[in-house]
Amino acid sequence: MTEKNFTDYTKIIEALLFVSPRPIQTKTIGEILDISEDCIKEILKKMQEDFRERGINIRKVAEGIEMCTNPSLHCYIEKLQNYTSSSLSKASLETLAIIAYNQPVTRAEIEEIRGVKTAKILSSLLEAKLIRISGKSDKPGKPFVYCTTRDFLRHFGIKSLDELPSIIKI
Repeated sequence: MTEKNFTDYTKIIEALLFVSPRPIQTKTIGEILDISEDCIKEILKKMQEDFRERGINIRKVAEGIEMCTNPSLHCYIEKLQNYTSSSLSKASLETLAIIAYNQPVTRAEIEEIRGVKTAKILSSLLEAKLIRISGKSDKPGKPFVYCTTRDFLRHFGIKSLDELPSIIKI
């Protein structure tokens, strides 16, 4: 690959990452550019190095690649979010935690743990694509079972559920 091709591919990949609403797999980028996945990985590695000290970084998350803000600028991003926030409620976060740590889990199981009804919260989490219905339980009535999504991983900046903090039992 020539230096010119490398520069052109870098620009294209940067644009793809910038406009994509979700992480993109390296295989997909390779198919779009019609070059090998190994070349894509090489370009992404160089891009990550180039972006390391900038306001935007490139990171691996939820089995893909995305642009994100530099973690060292967190305090400024947090201040901006105070102006533009549409964050999750405490009840939504509690419900998400129950699903993340117990998935697949039914609504009745979630409500048993929380001690309150969760239908509206589940509906909003489904709408936000942070959870999904992953099937039906074998329990009487065949209730839906819920699990988290890749958007959940992306929202919390983790690659997999293995990165969730350990539960401390007291």
